[in-house]
Amino acid sequence: MIPANPGLVARFEHEKGGGHYFKRVEAWDEDGWAMVANDDGYLVRADSIAGFAAVAEESKADPHIGFIAGQGWRLKYTNRETGRTWTEPVIGFAFTADGCGVPVEQSGAVARPAEGDYQLILPGMDDELKALFP
Repeated sequence: MIPANPGLVARFEHEKGGGHYFKRVEAWDEDGWAMVANDDGYLVRADSIAGFAAVAEESKADPHIGFIAGQGWRLKYTNRETGRTWTEPVIGFAFTADGCGVPVEQSGAVARPAEGDYQLILPGMDDELKALFP
């Protein structure tokens, strides 16, 4: 058996109800098959578990691994054509396995990572920003 590099996962499709789940690749067998821990804790070939789909890098398989609340942070957007500005509340920050974070905003009934050109505004910075940029 050959130890696996960190950051690789085996993806499995749920047999009922759709969706998927991941198991960390622990090693490779002599024939190059990914080895994962089964539900009993034994190393087995990933393809021996029902629903096995593929091996992927963890950051690409499920990019956001952590989330913290926004607690007063806001996004300031500027329309480049009209110069109009507006702010939106940040409901939280999502983080990837490599430590990068992205603000998450509410868009209707869906939370999504912020997109486009924006500035992050610290909680309580309204008065300071107005004084600096009247």
